[in-house]
Amino acid sequence: MELIPTLAKRASVVLAEFGYSNISLHLAGEDLGWSQGALYDAIVVAAAAPRVPASLVDQLGEGGRLVLPVGGPEGQDLLVVDKTAGGVTVTRKGGCGFVPLIGKEAFDDAGHQASR
Repeated sequence: MELIPTLAKRASVVLAEFGYSNISLHLAGEDLGWSQGALYDAIVVAAAAPRVPASLVDQLGEGGRLVLPVGGPEGQDLLVVDKTAGGVTVTRKGGCGFVPLIGKEAFDDAGHQASR
């Protein structure tokens, strides 16, 4: 998933240059993730969300794992979210700093927490 069309196009070129043919690249919309391909074993998010997005947890299959930074512009915690038949557990792995995630359940274009 990539929000910026020029970055998505560049990623597609680079992936092809390295011979990766088993990766699906999609231009991101307002909703987080790619629900059409769910359920996933793993989701890695490389942008900070204000909280763990329920929509991404919903896209995990049983035994799935979500890794993402959570927090504000001043800094975040890297979290690992594990989904099991018994529920969801969240483990903090330490402090980090990422650009803001944009969209529903994330931040708006101005960096403010978006409405749910």
